[in-house]
Amino acid sequence: MEDTFAKSEERWQSALLIAAWFAVVTGICEGLGLLLFQRINSANWGKMVHVSIPIVWIAPILDFGIFIVLALALIAVSRIFPRIPLTKTAALIYASFMVYIGLALTERLTYHADLLLGIGAGVAFSRWFVNHQKPALRVFRTTLPWLIAVVLLALSAGEGRDWWREHSALAKLPPAASGSPNVLVIVIDTLRADHLSAYGYSRPTSPNIDQLARQAVVFDNAIAPSSWTLPSHASMLTGRYTYEHGADSVKPMSLLGHDLQALNTRYPTLGEALEQHGYRTAGFAGNRIFFSRHLGMGRGFTHFEDFNTRDMFSRTLLGRKFVTLLLNHDKLRMLLARIGFHSLDHLLMVGEEGLRKQGWEINQSVLTWIDRDHARPFFAFLNYYDVHGPYGPMHSVGRKFSHGQGTAVDYYDDGVADMDGYIGDLLHQLDQRGLTQNTLIIFTSDHGELLGEHGMVGHRNALYLPLIRVPFIVSKPGSLPTGVRVETPVTISALPATVMEILGWGDQALFPGPSLVELWKHSGPRPDWPYPLSELARFVYSKPEWPCHYGSMQSMVTDKWQYIFHEKFGAELYDWHADEAETDSKAKNPDDQAVMQGLAERVKDLTASPRKISREAARVGN
Repeated sequence: MEDTFAKSEERWQSALLIAAWFAVVTGICEGLGLLLFQRINSANWGKMVHVSIPIVWIAPILDFGIFIVLALALIAVSRIFPRIPLTKTAALIYASFMVYIGLALTERLTYHADLLLGIGAGVAFSRWFVNHQKPALRVFRTTLPWLIAVVLLALSAGEGRDWWREHSALAKLPPAASGSPNVLVIVIDTLRADHLSAYGYSRPTSPNIDQLARQAVVFDNAIAPSSWTLPSHASMLTGRYTYEHGADSVKPMSLLGHDLQALNTRYPTLGEALEQHGYRTAGFAGNRIFFSRHLGMGRGFTHFEDFNTRDMFSRTLLGRKFVTLLLNHDKLRMLLARIGFHSLDHLLMVGEEGLRKQGWEINQSVLTWIDRDHARPFFAFLNYYDVHGPYGPMHSVGRKFSHGQGTAVDYYDDGVADMDGYIGDLLHQLDQRGLTQNTLIIFTSDHGELLGEHGMVGHRNALYLPLIRVPFIVSKPGSLPTGVRVETPVTISALPATVMEILGWGDQALFPGPSLVELWKHSGPRPDWPYPLSELARFVYSKPEWPCHYGSMQSMVTDKWQYIFHEKFGAELYDWHADEAETDSKAKNPDDQAVMQGLAERVKDLTASPRKISREAARVGN
């Protein structure tokens, strides 16, 4: 009897050893593989679930937990059915998992092909294992501690590196001038201006933003430099148009080199300029796809948060399977909520957009960072993702307008209302900390959204006004005027120059501008003001019905006209005041040919050669 128990215990220990060894090896390979194939598949960048370096230790930890639980279940079954060959079955299962995960992360085969090949490999390995069990277990037992040590070393080195990098950068900052105000830039991804009640929308979507607008300068016709995230954020950080900074697409990534720098280092960023004046700087990304350190957006930020440890678990293959299972079973979600997991929405998978990060998480992160140090002024750049599609009842907290069932516009407005609540909470927390009076706040968006206009939905597909007209609100109590509305069309790429002038460090050699301060100092029409430019590169992976599928586009907006030029389809010209829906192009109207030709020449002259940057300004970026 004792001999039987001893053999049984040995089998259990062997099963746990096999599970642990395969878990750590599978996790390490998965983490490295996800990083590698993220680079190989960079042509489909927008359709991937992205990862960063922490995945190398997070994947083994997650796989270890899952594999051990599975091993315990297998042991329990073997006690009920003693004839089950425990160690052989364990070897079959875990070898199958390893091969399946390895194949699946390449995104080259179908799910069923990955699964069948994985099972086949597991069967072959289990047969080999039966004949080589003792030496195999000896190898597992000898190497497992070293493998665990590698994971722990990667964990400590990675986390320690980030801490040391930030600590060292802060230590090198020069002293800040006494009384320097904080700077808070709030960017709402995919927010069109005409769906804010502060901009005349009929629905009360944004009471908190309305309150901010009443105490600020509001630009009624702010124009984004593009209709999608990457180029617009690059412009807001550098003060340059897309034709200058070049971040118009995701370029192919090298397999073993540094992360792709879509935003090159030629031009300095606002963060780098403020660091030169003693500011501690931070970026917080809700859109971890295109506003990410991978693409060079972390430059100029002492602290940058795109991915975090918690959501990285859901970026592993098995983590994604769990989230999918969770979303498809309401009863399971309700059960988890009852035992304490009340905030599961942050795990929502949203198709090709990856994992959704909600506004409350951005607020929590930025407030934690602000509270770390009150000795220096801060510059925080926040990107919120709550308005971004896909829309639907699962992605809205309050369902204020759709009531669980509605149109795309209803769901979009739900997202706007959710966002407004988060912004209200953030502003309230800043006020509670006594920071409101000494903080310059800029509220804007990177681009808008089509909600059926011109037969299209989404963005990065054209340059019509719903895609590029965005809110732009500037507030600093006691320093800037309140209740002022500026009608002159402006580009939001003027953000860095405007911030620097408000702070008293305006320098056109650094950020060409012009600063928008002049427009609220001297109200009235400004026919001499440069017309804002928007650009969209050809996007070959777009839908055939989208204009950008066939060629690049440029747009210029005046106080009356919008000129759009497509490299294949030619020009469009709209009187956007008289024709708000932009359905009646005047491009072929003989009376308007002079206007169109004049705008065409302006676009050509502007984009012919990038605006110069001085050597002194270039040094800020080094």
